[in-house]
Amino acid sequence: MPTREECLTALADYILEVFEESAAAAARRAVTKAQSELRRDVPLPTTGPTSAGNALLKISEAAERMGVSRHWIYRRIESGEIPVVELGDSRKNQRIRESDLDSFIAARTYGADRSS
Repeated sequence: MPTREECLTALADYILEVFEESAAAAARRAVTKAQSELRRDVPLPTTGPTSAGNALLKISEAAERMGVSRHWIYRRIESGEIPVVELGDSRKNQRIRESDLDSFIAARTYGADRSS
């Protein structure tokens, strides 16, 4: 039969092990949440490939600029009329380059001087 001291030591070891596992799990949850928040809050770069007319627009932003619905934009993407940048595996992660949207509009502008 274990002594009182051995029982207390075993209990203390068990409590420490459970606490360490709980702390590790809590730390993993905190890291996952922080990574998720960072992905959501990090602005797109303002220099490099997205600068000077190449800003990446959300589908809703492109639709608002054109005065059409998001569904209308999605139909043009699906038909290949408007190129899209895939930033993830879902529609919400699709972006349209500002210059591609401008080109789409310019190609469909008739009867006016398009150089201005």
